[in-house]
Amino acid sequence: MQSLLTVLALLPFGAHGQPTTSQGSCYDPAMHVVACDVAAGDCGAGNIGYEQGYVCRSGCCHCEASCDHSQETEPAAVCDAQYYDASAASSGSCYDPATHYS
Repeated sequence: MQSLLTVLALLPFGAHGQPTTSQGSCYDPAMHVVACDVAAGDCGAGNIGYEQGYVCRSGCCHCEASCDHSQETEPAAVCDAQYYDASAASSGSCYDPATHYS
């Protein structure tokens, strides 16, 4: 089984370090990590796969690549700081510890 951290290391990035597309996202509830450009069906046992463009409870897409920004309910300035594919470090999350879902 391929670990989520290995998947993160293999993501394709464009000229400026930003991903160009995303197949979907994968949430690892044990590590509280979201990986982008992972097809929902390839997410792995124990992880939760989401289709591309998934908008979580925060009102922002998990991943900027392949996001339909018209579906986001928060302003761009808020969402820009929360995309999991925007940088190696996440500045936001939509994880709900009460339900363990994003």
